[in-house]
Amino acid sequence: MLAWRLSAHGLQTRLPRVRRAEALRPVGLRTGGPDSAVVGWHARADGATSSELSTALLERRWVDAPTVRGTRILDPTGLETLTAGALPPDDAALADRLRRRSTRAAGDLGALLRAGVDAAHAALAERPRSQAELSQAVTAALPSQASAFCRGCGDVHVDNGLFSVVGLTVGWVRAHGEDGDRYARPDLWLSPTPRLDPQSGAAALMAWHLRAHSPTDPGELATFLAIGRAEAELRWQGADELAAVEYDGRRAWLPAADLDAVRDAGPAEGVRLVPPYDAVLEAPDRATLVPDPARRREVWRTAANPGIALVDGAVSCAWRATKRSGRLDVRLLPLDGWRSAHPPAIGAELSDVAALRGVELGSVEVPRDGQRP
Repeated sequence: MLAWRLSAHGLQTRLPRVRRAEALRPVGLRTGGPDSAVVGWHARADGATSSELSTALLERRWVDAPTVRGTRILDPTGLETLTAGALPPDDAALADRLRRRSTRAAGDLGALLRAGVDAAHAALAERPRSQAELSQAVTAALPSQASAFCRGCGDVHVDNGLFSVVGLTVGWVRAHGEDGDRYARPDLWLSPTPRLDPQSGAAALMAWHLRAHSPTDPGELATFLAIGRAEAELRWQGADELAAVEYDGRRAWLPAADLDAVRDAGPAEGVRLVPPYDAVLEAPDRATLVPDPARRREVWRTAANPGIALVDGAVSCAWRATKRSGRLDVRLLPLDGWRSAHPPAIGAELSDVAALRGVELGSVEVPRDGQRP
């Protein structure tokens, strides 16, 4: 099953250089750590470089956008899936999501969301805006019960949970090339304008969950999207024909059309260094990637997660890199798939990653069992 899931993320066969842009489809590259996007791109395709990534963003061939699963660099055609497709389907689902985020906004939440979206659209119609400016515009447009004091910034502004849903609804993208960290409306920034239809986006998001995480169930969908079970069940009803299977001692489902492909999936060859917070690490079923609970806690922490190294289709180790004085020093932590023959192959791939980050590979340390990477 691991091989099938890794293939969904483009980690089964590295794309040739001429097809490297395909690695951004359908859900893009995460930007959660230093150079994560280019390292994740390199894991999926030959010819990835930081300069090309920057050029594609400046030329607006790709976009850098906040999504339901963190900030990502995307092909514009993927924006709909992780923004509009992730919107609450109705006001009840909106209220449930905001409750789960301990929102302090009160009143008709659907009306508040619509007013906030209108305010953001109006502000962005003039020029790209910083997040602070967008927050100020939305705060000013809403009644006081939609705002609360924020200890982080020492000010009163619109509830963070409501503001994040405003962002998903607008689908704002980072305006690379503008002074400062600013965001733009996709219909004013990109040409052609990407479609942002909630219905087709929700169908694409459901299809992605099934492709990347099957066998799965509505509970895992709820975990993946940080939504309630009722909304997950509603989304589940929109899936194409599913086949029920027994997996890891539980009943789960996968698309009936994928049954043969799942059975035929074989392990990849070679080494892939997956960066911290990569999309493959967002799987709600973490046990398939790292079966041992103690080792699993080393990969998914409260903060500052490491990446993982895949060797011949097995999850070999966690890796953490420190860049200093023109060197990339790396610590490895063996995981369930570790073999004593792995370090040389991992070291060769680490040299490529160091070059991508503009430095030379320094030390590569394998700590004693039980130490953190």
